[in-house]
Amino acid sequence: MHRESKRAGRRGPFAVALALAAALAAILSIGVPAASATCTPAQTSLTLTPATQTHAVGQTATVTATAKCGTAPLTNRPVFFKVVSGPNINKTFTANTNASGIAVFKYTSAATGTDKVGAKLDAVWKCCVDVIWTSTKPPLRYTGDAYNAAANVGVPLLGTVTLNPVNRTGPVDTTSATNVGNEVLDLNGTLLDAKVLQTGVKTGSGSSTAFAKTAGASLAPLLGIVPAITNIDVLAESSATCAAKTGKTTIASLKIGNTVIVGAGGLFPALFTPAPNTTVNLGALKITLNEQVLTPNKIAVNAVRVQLLAPIVGTSVNVIVSHSESDIHNC
Repeated sequence: MHRESKRAGRRGPFAVALALAAALAAILSIGVPAASATCTPAQTSLTLTPATQTHAVGQTATVTATAKCGTAPLTNRPVFFKVVSGPNINKTFTANTNASGIAVFKYTSAATGTDKVGAKLDAVWKCCVDVIWTSTKPPLRYTGDAYNAAANVGVPLLGTVTLNPVNRTGPVDTTSATNVGNEVLDLNGTLLDAKVLQTGVKTGSGSSTAFAKTAGASLAPLLGIVPAITNIDVLAESSATCAAKTGKTTIASLKIGNTVIVGAGGLFPALFTPAPNTTVNLGALKITLNEQVLTPNKIAVNAVRVQLLAPIVGTSVNVIVSHSESDIHNC
């Protein structure tokens, strides 16, 4: 199933809002970034995952920290990990964040029990996730998710437009074989129209796979920043095993505004299978095709993602078409 919502608001006289929109459009048209500023503790967020993991003694546990300033990743920043209680109390490790703002702590244990692991970035401390050490190996745990489209676009004084994940399978978390699938035909929504929406997650036999197919679809213009996305026919696929995490995107057709991205006369031919993280700059927007985000246990694939090419203070653009993700734990 799907759900979508729209929330917008204006402050001040209508003329002021129009003037602001015109000024913002002028800035966006040339892609001028706002002046950079130091990220304050109030703007900094640090997230630890997974919340709980279980391993046999001698296996390797992986704790992942994701650092952001607002919605932007904090890159090349040292994150300090510490086991604050449990059989490995006072074990520490420091790792720098990568281009996605991710830092990873891997360690093993020689004793059973439950470790609580926290992390610190500058003045921000996050506590804690649980690492459970047992004397026997736990069963494989599979997780996955998929949806066809989602969006969040916000502009000061003009408001925010939100499209919650459409036709989402819902997060799947299981130790057994499952096959969850959704299909919506002939959707006529406020923001999204589509002939075919399909999503699925399948687990078992040592693998977790997911897919999201969006066909005959169009997404309405959003606040004058993101033009209409039409001729959408895309498929995102992801797979995770203990040996490897893989992803793939197939695009039959795609048009953004007046630009044919994929299809006859476009930047790329029809039935295009882009390399991971292929980017196209379109005015003030960055279009990523086959975006793949890897963490130690998970791969997430966005067939199409639209973001700002350069940051604008107070303005956010995040549009995703066809998302799939696959995870496997306790390898």
